[in-house]
Amino acid sequence: MLATLEAGKGASGVSIKRQGTLGLVSNLVDGTVSVFTIQGKTVTPAGTVEVGGEKASGGMVAITPDGKTALVPRNNDNKVSVLSIDGTK
Repeated sequence: MLATLEAGKGASGVSIKRQGTLGLVSNLVDGTVSVFTIQGKTVTPAGTVEVGGEKASGGMVAITPDGKTALVPRNNDNKVSVLSIDGTK
């Protein structure tokens, strides 16, 4: 093990950009996505994005093949949040 990092409540599922520079973790309980930057073997927390909050609940995040968009299904309100990705933001 290289490191232990914290994400949000109900952290489940990881999606990593093809370039290997960005990781997104779905936080199912609190309806957020944790963002992590990746440089070699170093992974650093870079923030959290709300995708409907606790009432919406989150689903497994997926990054599109071009690495410019992430899709997050929202389990409780039957919607999908679309996140724009710009580099590692």
